Amino acid sequence: MLYPDPSAPDGPLAGRPYLYLRQKKDFPVARRQIRWHICPEIVRPASGRLTARVDCQPFPMEAGDLLYIPAGTLYAYEAEEAELDRLILSPAALAPPVRREVGRFPFFCIRGGSGEAAELLSGLLDELALLDHPAEPAVSRVRQALVLAAAGSGTLVEPLRGPFSARRIAHLREALEVIDERIGQPVRLPELAQAVGLSEKYFCRFFLEMTGQTPVAYINRLKAERACDLLIAEELPVSEAAARLGFHDVNYFIKLFKRFTGLTPRRFAGRYYRCASYPLEY
Repeated sequence: MLYPDPSAPDGPLAGRPYLYLRQKKDFPVARRQIRWHICPEIVRPASGRLTARVDCQPFPMEAGDLLYIPAGTLYAYEAEEAELDRLILSPAALAPPVRREVGRFPFFCIRGGSGEAAELLSGLLDELALLDHPAEPAVSRVRQALVLAAAGSGTLVEPLRGPFSARRIAHLREALEVIDERIGQPVRLPELAQAVGLSEKYFCRFFLEMTGQTPVAYINRLKAERACDLLIAEELPVSEAAARLGFHDVNYFIKLFKRFTGLTPRRFAGRYYRCASYPLEY
């Protein structure tokens, strides 16, 4: 599997119906690159602002707004002084999907306090923030809120642009899978373009339109994010983290990492190693 499954035997969701996280606003990774989302998830900015990109559609979210991301969705975000509540659900917690990558409930982004679904989810997240153990009825309350939202409960957050076609989303997913599979090796533009059946020139234009970044900029930022994931999860020398991500020049790796996080890898690891609030790899 190209993308780690959090519900795998060694994953953070193993044997659990859900995982609740409160992501602090001082965390230096305020932006996450677009990726294929494996687990259904509820996201709420508890403070600040969040631009969520769901299948490349940007949704501007204010504090208290609620986002449901089904499994099998391309998702990215950019946080602005935002503290985030995240409720990650086991893929088996909701009704079994027809196919693994397609969830039963549709995506939605609704204003906080705008209906029963928003009130139910907000109340649940507020409760989970105060608990240090799983709340058994949590999944059933999420189900109830999803049913209400699907029936039209809540004021929708309007996207900043219209949706892309399923074909373009499929092309992008293919390119992202190639990048993910080869993240520890040099990734060349001709290979990416060939993987999705496009010319190199058109592919670069297509990728920029879909993600707002050139392929090279995307790959550099993704490598920095993956380095964060590694340094949180494992006690690694900086040189080994760099090598795993295909960097032969450790100094260049350190410079790139600091450009995206504001910290050197060593300082980042000292501050966030094994920090339970930031299991980023999903």
